[in-house]
Amino acid sequence: MATKRFSISAREEVHDRIRAHAEAAGVDISTYVIAAAVQQMIRDDQAAASFATIDAEIAADTAGSGKVA
Repeated sequence: MATKRFSISAREEVHDRIRAHAEAAGVDISTYVIAAAVQQMIRDDQAAASFATIDAEIAADTAGSGKVA
């Protein structure tokens, strides 16, 4: 699988905290940030799945009237 690069900017204090946490975890900053992003994506997917049914019901209710019943 190909590897792609990201370029991100952060305030100095945030950068320093990320670096410290990565070092404490024994990984480089890239590995640490990617792991954190993957964990957030998992939480986002779980939240979306837990609300999928109610979101579909709201969409169906509002499809005709534009208002929630």
